[in-house]
Amino acid sequence: KWNGKQIISKKWVDESTAASTHFRPMFDKDAGHDYGFGWHVKDRLVNGKTYRIYLMGGNGGQMTIVIPALDMVIGFTGGDYGETKKFFLWEIDYVPKYLIPAAVK
Repeated sequence: KWNGKQIISKKWVDESTAASTHFRPMFDKDAGHDYGFGWHVKDRLVNGKTYRIYLMGGNGGQMTIVIPALDMVIGFTGGDYGETKKFFLWEIDYVPKYLIPAAVK
């Protein structure tokens, strides 16, 4: 919703974030996760609470991360093309370590 107006249907949000396949862990620090229509669906444990996140990203570090429980959207821009191990660490490390705790204070 934007300013009280529904922009895309709840049905499409539910369908696009539902698991259509599963990814195995891509890195040592990562865990396996579900994948919908363009969305990586992950759970991040922060201070004993699990937050479901929805992530879409591009080759270079561009990411949109949605955390519904916090009514939060995070955007990363980047240009490190082919550096997947570098920019996915932003979501794996920085989001649960710094951004989520800052938002819940």
